[in-house]
Amino acid sequence: MKFVLLLTAFLSAHAAASRPDSVAFFYGASPPVDQLALHDWVVIDANNTSGTSWLSLKTNTTVFCYLSVGEAQGKRSLEHRNLVVGDNPGWHSKIMDITDPAWLGAVLEEARGLSNAGCDGLFLDTLDSYQRVFDKADWPAAERGLSAIVSALHDAAPERPILINRGFEIWKNVRQFVKGMVVEGLYAGWNSDAGEYRTVSTEERQWLEQQLETVRSSNKPIIIIDYLPPDSTESEQFALAGKIAKHGYIPWVTDVSLNHLGTSHFSHHPRQVALLYTTRHADPAGHDAPNLLGAVLDHYGLNVRPH
Repeated sequence: MKFVLLLTAFLSAHAAASRPDSVAFFYGASPPVDQLALHDWVVIDANNTSGTSWLSLKTNTTVFCYLSVGEAQGKRSLEHRNLVVGDNPGWHSKIMDITDPAWLGAVLEEARGLSNAGCDGLFLDTLDSYQRVFDKADWPAAERGLSAIVSALHDAAPERPILINRGFEIWKNVRQFVKGMVVEGLYAGWNSDAGEYRTVSTEERQWLEQQLETVRSSNKPIIIIDYLPPDSTESEQFALAGKIAKHGYIPWVTDVSLNHLGTSHFSHHPRQVALLYTTRHADPAGHDAPNLLGAVLDHYGLNVRPH
């Protein structure tokens, strides 16, 4: 039996690792599955995706689904209007009362729905929104509420990994429940109030790195998302990703919509395999080459196309 295996892909394993080499974020309706499959962890907005093609990522990638803990938009905010305590005009969202057990129940219910839809893990966002509306004297109560939400999400499904966006104030209470921390804007960020991209000041970056030392000492991965305008060049994106990586952080550089494929520390190449072989069978399914090798190549996230 003869067959020739022609690899036209970047051949490297990116299994669903406990400590990822790369993490991608994509909130658009049509995730580019072939490119996202290159990453160990991928964060999507399952409520914004059309179809279920993203489920194929689960073969070799851990898929985290977006879940806003401190804010709500649209129908979600209307359903819980009695729990609204303020507004975030920059994102057209409502800030929720994270100290109310009813909101805890609502978050748990949504998390169950995401898991039932196929999400491997949760990415918890808007953890610091309470600081916009709560009096500073009430921050400790809000932080206890946040800690309770993260703890309850873990207890509801201990096998389900959790990522959090910032949350420095509650880190010591929740670090045992989470896989890592995401932080936006180490060098280049987004000013939601002004609606514009911004350069992070040296003072702000130094403060941020001080906060992140606590996370680093816990031996948890730190993922940095920096934002550049959509018209930024690939070389600019790679240069920024490189600066972030030099700190020991996992970089992701994208535009603020997160609806386009961003940049990590490597280029996205097609991962398609042309499997050339001879056979007496008209149906490729009857040949040993695709049957035996297909499973192996699929393990590496490669798309097998028998010819």
